[in-house]
Amino acid sequence: MASVEAHLSRRPSPATPLRVVAHLTQSRGGYRLSLRLDDSERVLEGGSCEDVSRAGALLVALMLEPGLSQEPAQQGERVKPAAPTSAASKVEHSLRVVTGVGALLERGTLPKLNPMGTLALGVVTGPWRFELSANAGLGVEVAVDSQRTLTLRPAWAALRGCFQIWQLKPVALAPCLGVEAGLVRAVAQGVDPPTESTPPVVSGVGEAALSFLLSQNFTLIANGGLALPWVRPRVFVEGPGPRVRAYRAEVGPRVGLGLRIAL
Repeated sequence: MASVEAHLSRRPSPATPLRVVAHLTQSRGGYRLSLRLDDSERVLEGGSCEDVSRAGALLVALMLEPGLSQEPAQQGERVKPAAPTSAASKVEHSLRVVTGVGALLERGTLPKLNPMGTLALGVVTGPWRFELSANAGLGVEVAVDSQRTLTLRPAWAALRGCFQIWQLKPVALAPCLGVEAGLVRAVAQGVDPPTESTPPVVSGVGEAALSFLLSQNFTLIANGGLALPWVRPRVFVEGPGPRVRAYRAEVGPRVGLGLRIAL
């Protein structure tokens, strides 16, 4: 009561009953004071208990004596309303978009080691990384017999998901699973006329990716694993001579190296 009377120009009359109900609660943003005087109710919020108590005393004094000068009211301006908070506002948005380039060396889709280029676009959130990439090979040449050769050039799109299981900055390890789907362009030489076909290929991929953080936005990734063809391209070459199945895709190893850039 003394803090209320400090704001009044005169003591309240004992003949006038005064009933004030105050309810003070603490929240993450500070303190909340609810005041009820007769039929009026006010709510104050502040960063400390002392601030809302001082402002509450001033508010009660204004209710009792509306004609108070503005000087005490200016003291109450020291109370800063607590900023509204919510769980959503405190969630750290760790979703990042990444893009990258790389090189891949694989064998299995083709019967020889096949160098390929990769363009990737993905997202990283927490320990997860999801990527969609486009891959195109330089191609290899395979001898069918003494007269006929076959040139093979693969291209496919890949969707891959990785989960980081270990990290010791700047190095991290993540197993990855993915699926690839595309075509193999096969051109047979030594026949008249030259023949061409584009059989499909679909493979499942299991890899381990070792990443090295070069800077805040640049990451070097080395990966290695196996590809298991589900839909295996088969290429047959016609005469001269007997019809020959030149090759089909097999389970094969692959290694890759790429650079990822966070946008």
